[in-house]
Amino acid sequence: MIENKKAIACYIRLSDEDEESAKGRKEESNSVSGQRQIIRSFIRSDIMLRDYEIKEYVDDGFTGTNFRRPGYESLMEDAKRGDVGVIIVKDFSRLGRDYLETGNLLERIFPLMQIRFISVNDHYDSDDFKGTTGGLNVALKNVLNNMYSRDLSNKVTAAMTTRAKAGQYMASMVAYGYKKDPEDKHHLVIDEEAASVVRRIFDLAAEGYGKGWIAKYLNDEGVISPGEYMAEKGIRRNGRRNAEKPRWTTTTISDMLKNEVYIGKLCWNKSNINLLTGKKVVKNRREEWIVTENAHEAVVSKDVFQAANEKAFTGRKRNTKRVKPCPLIYCAYCGRSLSAPKDGNHVKYRCMNGYGTFAEKDCMNVRIKRADLEQTVLTNVNMMVELYYERSEKAAKAVKSGTASLTEQQEQFIGEREKIKDLKMRLYLEYRDGGTKEEYLRKKKDAEERLIQIDEIIEDFDRRLEKARQDDIQSIKTSDAISQIKDIQTFDKEKLKKVID
Repeated sequence: MIENKKAIACYIRLSDEDEESAKGRKEESNSVSGQRQIIRSFIRSDIMLRDYEIKEYVDDGFTGTNFRRPGYESLMEDAKRGDVGVIIVKDFSRLGRDYLETGNLLERIFPLMQIRFISVNDHYDSDDFKGTTGGLNVALKNVLNNMYSRDLSNKVTAAMTTRAKAGQYMASMVAYGYKKDPEDKHHLVIDEEAASVVRRIFDLAAEGYGKGWIAKYLNDEGVISPGEYMAEKGIRRNGRRNAEKPRWTTTTISDMLKNEVYIGKLCWNKSNINLLTGKKVVKNRREEWIVTENAHEAVVSKDVFQAANEKAFTGRKRNTKRVKPCPLIYCAYCGRSLSAPKDGNHVKYRCMNGYGTFAEKDCMNVRIKRADLEQTVLTNVNMMVELYYERSEKAAKAVKSGTASLTEQQEQFIGEREKIKDLKMRLYLEYRDGGTKEEYLRKKKDAEERLIQIDEIIEDFDRRLEKARQDDIQSIKTSDAISQIKDIQTFDKEKLKKVID
């Protein structure tokens, strides 16, 4: 029962992977409208829920492997304020496919917030379980969702690579200065309004103006940043940096000047996901890229592109000995990393964008006591490590149980295969002893077709069991890495990175 008339939150998520899994067609049950219908129908059927206010949170086109989704984040903000009493999803995978984080939400976060959680298709209601998530079934489903997402990701990547080799544009986001062809989403056409700014940037760089100077010039001229421009056009973009204060930065200019898309090239496979961490992006060597020349109309000529790069990137390295950036802590205003001196003489973290020629006023005021902040980080890290061990033990038990179940099912099919082989021999003996040829051939055909089906099923079990064994090996490696920072007492950046990864 909902206390104080708190609202019911309907959370709906649809990812591009769902569309790929339906071979280009979004399955109706997984579509936004399909999920909405399932959830609303459930609410109408429950006499305790039907009279409450309903809030809807939608993430259309966001993967379930991480929780950086605007709809989900808005839901959690309302939950933290106490505006939500119940959260309802179509199934567990809509909430997320990261089984550790999903388990943490179900076992710790939602009970702490006194939020009732319902997964309609999984027939799960947290009110039915006193302080638990419902046991092994829920844990196993979350593990399988995670395994499914990884397998699907590999298949989608292979399909996209094939298309990239054919010269098709495969990225979900487009570079500033381009837009997708309305008649072919895998082809780029020039967005003249933004392209005029891109040409001005390349011309200034070719004339010898520095990247920082160009960024300040555009900000002073009131030219809106790429992120702000995309937002005005209603185009969703990845990334969270500079979300509160869109602006041109040296990094933005640098990335733009190096992007060969502006001379008509398509470059695919420039980076991939590190298989050891599952998240960390690793840059590939140039020879591993898939490059297509003249894939679309160029915004700037090759001569201007080359001249701009020669002037902008001289190869000189900046002196960074005085300040050591810490990629664990970021500025609330611009999103850039905060820094602490390498020698430790200062006691406060500062925003890297808060000093220098182009310092921002808000960032100049960012000062955080080093000792307090680092102790807070260490406390939370140790808490998360403890949570990891708790969740990993449960996940390991779930995987072990799932593996045993798969093995048992496989053995049943192996036994059936042997029985059918014996049947084929008996059929032949019956035919030899006077049976009709037509009946023998018919039964023999049925038996052979069933054998083919069983062989395919057994091979599928072999693949699933091997995948489970590999995941178990990877889990052991991850546990070994985590054990190195268990009960960490000092603010060791490299070790802390492992926790974040």
